[in-house]
This record gives sequence, structure tokens and C-alpha cells, in this order.
Amino acid sequence: MLALLRTAAREPWATAALAAPFGAGRVADAVARDWLQAPTELCRDYRLVSGEIEVTAHCNWGCRFCPVTTDPKPRRTMPMDLFEEVIEKLAAVGTIDYVTFQFFNEPTLDRHFTDRVEVLARYGMQLALYSNASALTQDKIDALKRHGVLRHLIVNLPSVDEAEFARLTGSRSYPHTVRNLKAAIDAELRVQIVVNGTGEDLACNLDVITRRYRGASSSSARSCPDGPRGHLVRRAQSSSSSQGNQAAGRRGWRISSKRS
Repeated sequence: MLALLRTAAREPWATAALAAPFGAGRVADAVARDWLQAPTELCRDYRLVSGEIEVTAHCNWGCRFCPVTTDPKPRRTMPMDLFEEVIEKLAAVGTIDYVTFQFFNEPTLDRHFTDRVEVLARYGMQLALYSNASALTQDKIDALKRHGVLRHLIVNLPSVDEAEFARLTGSRSYPHTVRNLKAAIDAELRVQIVVNGTGEDLACNLDVITRRYRGASSSSARSCPDGPRGHLVRRAQSSSSSQGNQAAGRRGWRISSKRS
């Protein structure tokens, strides 16, 4: 049975073609158990709500808390024709709410980024963008806003001290990251800042970043109980639970921490 499933997983097979090497009874049993399904019915019994697409394989940071530090990925980019085929198939599922472009990579390094945004808009697909913002240039921000596909933008900002930032990320892109982050906030995109780290470093960096960006919203934003203006801050602890207050406000951004 395992050999049958491994064979069928590679590509669609006709029932008779599978029955010849594996036996009609075994194939029928796999179909009855929903282990084998027709391509048009594949995964229809599950409510799939998102799709993760690795549009680029590489990252320009080497964060101390990320496996990319010890196992860098190659520089690879998904061709546009394959990307559009993936989006077309995801849209046909009917339950997909959004896609992401990340998998231990930096999606804004993608030379096809704005073209991909246009494809998402054409198929009515939302994008949850996870980024270090170092290559989130104004043209990409403009494309996201123009096409209205952005579900939210989550920016990894481990520190606002340039030397500490370089130590944690192995990158000198600090000026680009903070400039692009500010541009995204000014464009009123839905931004969440995530502070990654461990121990006392995380607590200190979270506090500094919270104080720096809490006042980043415009004067028309509602005041919050623990600050003169801006948004409530949400602190998300560990990988399994979160606590604190939900971020609020006109621009919808928030700050949280992630313990590695």
C-alpha cells in the first residue's frame, strides 16, 4: 500500500494503470479510504484557507535565531508561468482566503514581486506578507496599495539599535529596513512589527521598539490607556500562546514578540 501511495503522489494516474502493478483490490481499498482521490476532488473534504508559496528561496539576513544562519538556501526564483498556474489552481479550490510568499526566505528580494501582486489581484487573492522590509521599496508598497491585495504585512525587526541589529541579523540593512517600514506605515498599510529574540535581549528590544513605534501613528488615531497616542501593544509570548491587548487604531499595526 505504501508503494502505491508513493507512486500515485508524484502525478495523476489512471486507475487501470495503478491496478496493473499494485492490484485492483488494493487500489479500490485506497480509494475507499480516501487515500486516493481524483485530481478534481483532491482535498475538497478539507477547508483549506491559505497557501504557502516559496516564490524565492534565499534571504539576505542570517538571523541568529533562524536556521538560515547555519544552512543558507540557494538563490532561486519561481518562474512567473508556474506562479500563475499555482494561483489559478488555488483560486479554483474556492476556500482559499490568502497566500503567503515566505518559507525562511525574504519575498521582497523577488524580481517579479510587483508582477505577482498583479496576478493576485486578477484572481482576487489576498497576500499575507512576512518580510524583513529591507527590500520593501516604494514601488512594491505602491503596488500593494494600488491593487488592494494585502491582508497584512508582518515585519521582523529584532532591534532598533543599529549595532545590535547587525549582530542579530548578520546584515547591514538596518537603514533600509527602518526606512521602508516607515514608508509602509505612512502608506497606511496594515503593519505588524514582530520582535524576535531570546531572554533579556528580547525583553529589552521589545520595550525599546514599543516605545519608538507606539507614537508612529497620526494625530487622528485614538489615544490608548498606556500612552499619549497611537495603538495598544500586543505582546505574544512563545510559540503556543499569546497574551496582552489587541492592537487597535486606524492603521491597524501592532507590535509583538516571538521567543525563539
